[in-house]
Amino acid sequence: MRPLRQYYLSDYTRTILNLNYAPDSSWVLDPRESFSQVFDKVDFPVSSGNQVSVEFNLIYRWHSNVSVKDEKCSQDLFQKLFQGQDVPKLPLRDFLAGLSNWREDIMAQEPEYRTLAGLNSFVAPSSTNLPCQLNS
Repeated sequence: MRPLRQYYLSDYTRTILNLNYAPDSSWVLDPRESFSQVFDKVDFPVSSGNQVSVEFNLIYRWHSNVSVKDEKCSQDLFQKLFQGQDVPKLPLRDFLAGLSNWREDIMAQEPEYRTLAGLNSFVAPSSTNLPCQLNS
């Protein structure tokens, strides 16, 4: 069994950088790797600065922050697009086809009438739609 950090450094990083679709690439980020064959100690300083910064950035800053409300919105959308299907088990081809159909439906509408999660992006301008009343 591989250590958890190996998943972060190989699988997770390759997925974020979309390298899983590049079968000819064997690139992987491993800050534990020795660079002595690539850089000498004069050109590449050793043991200076924060030694955990790469791992910290990978683990803590690359994660998206998705709220419970956002997650529910996404799940509701997927249930609407893929009615009666187990979305996590859909083949990639079917999932992408469903998203493509959804995109076509959206693009067929005028932008001011498009909705997402039941919200309409266009609100006709009027004084009753202002978030606060302006004093004149």
